[in-house]
Amino acid sequence: MMCLNNCTYYQIFSDEYHLFLRQTLINCLVNCLQLVIIIYLQCLFCS
Repeated sequence: MMCLNNCTYYQIFSDEYHLFLRQTLINCLVNCLQLVIIIYLQCLFCS
């Protein structure tokens, strides 16, 4: 998924961004999770 690729991309930055990136990564993962749940629910409703 595209959002997971973004999460991986965030990890590439240098250490001085570590705290900021960790927060960003959490936000990204939460967004990914929401997206997965929405897609999963749509699949359930369709089937």
